[in-house]
Amino acid sequence: MAVENPLNFSELDYIVIECFHIAGFVLAIGMTALMDFRLFGLILPKQSAQQLASDTGLWMAGGLIVAIFTGFMLFSVDPDSYYTNVTFLIKMACLSLAITLNYTIHRKAVRPGTASGLGKVVACISLAVWVSTVCCGIFIAGDLLHIR
Repeated sequence: MAVENPLNFSELDYIVIECFHIAGFVLAIGMTALMDFRLFGLILPKQSAQQLASDTGLWMAGGLIVAIFTGFMLFSVDPDSYYTNVTFLIKMACLSLAITLNYTIHRKAVRPGTASGLGKVVACISLAVWVSTVCCGIFIAGDLLHIR
């Protein structure tokens, strides 16, 4: 006996989960963007990059957890249409790169004594990868509509 996914029965449930998915990404990317804009020297000049990273780290992680958890739920609705979708695969690659960058190089760039040029390069790459992830997410919906 096959088990049906409850999200397949209610369009409203799917929309609510998608809203949480988007909200999680907004929180995660918003906190990362604050950090990146600080590395560029555009905002919060009196606050150290390391202190800002400390202040936003838990919010970023919380948003990322919500986005990933709800992403798995959305994926479970029709996995075949997702894993055969090139845009989805690109989004997953960008997301993996963004998370890896955030928890490795990004953390090193906010340490005291790190060259500001390096911080700006890391911030630029970080913003580009996160924007790519979001753009792919937007295009996935359009791709899935054309499949059905």
